[in-house]
Amino acid sequence: MKPKEIEIEIQKIADPFFKEQGFKYSKKDSGYIKNIGNAAIRYGFSYLERKPDIYYQIYLYITLNEVEDILGKLDGSGIIGVTYVFPQSFFIDREEYVNKNPKFLIADDKDVSEFTTAFVNDYKNEIKDFITDIIKPEKMLEFLLSEIDTGKRYANNIDVLLRALILLKILKDPNFEIRLNEFRNKVSDYAANIKEQYLDLFNRLVKGAY
Repeated sequence: MKPKEIEIEIQKIADPFFKEQGFKYSKKDSGYIKNIGNAAIRYGFSYLERKPDIYYQIYLYITLNEVEDILGKLDGSGIIGVTYVFPQSFFIDREEYVNKNPKFLIADDKDVSEFTTAFVNDYKNEIKDFITDIIKPEKMLEFLLSEIDTGKRYANNIDVLLRALILLKILKDPNFEIRLNEFRNKVSDYAANIKEQYLDLFNRLVKGAY
């Protein structure tokens, strides 16, 4: 089966359930999209082709529109991006989920059915309730700070640090200055041009230059 054929079959099976949940299927995004208040949800999949095999993985994309609007103005891109991507592995082992996302080999209709069952059941059992919580700015901030505090490299890049600072500012959190100084120190060892770029973004956020 080819990716296009696989995704048509996934949609046939999954559509009735996700329509009941208020989602719409997006071919462009390979998954289901839904707006909840000031947040955009995308629950979908991506594929990795290692001929002759095709592997599918499940992801949850959360966009907090206010955060992404500010970020798009700060960096000049004007793009509404994704605040955080949660792979399926996050809901299996939250301590060690990075680079451990399950891969589903899909070669025939039986594989499609098994993958789609997992896709729907994960939403029912884990993701539906998780979404309700994580779209709250204070909960997303709590999550991002907990990731940053692990010291792991993936959580200490500009994408995560800046979004955490934006949330601190939006929420008028009293720890904003403390975290700002902490994050400035984190980027102090970066290459000069990158450090300058990051510190400029931090300073523009402080000044409200967006």
